[in-house]
Amino acid sequence: GYRLIDTATGYGNEKGIGEVLKKRFHSGSLKRGDVFITSKVNCDAKVSESLNLECTKLKLLVLVKA
Repeated sequence: GYRLIDTATGYGNEKGIGEVLKKRFHSGSLKRGDVFITSKVNCDAKVSESLNLECTKLKLLVLVKA
């Protein structure tokens, strides 16, 4: 199986989830490849800016350059 984590600015859960994931990845108790993370981007902003913000809150690698 796999783990699915769903986030969004409206949920207000990115920072906490990011902190837990960072600890689990660092400790080796969880591998990045074992987690599927979804989020929603703000439709009022540029998609790349919104995606970068979500990734920053989750402490994940930013894949899109604005």
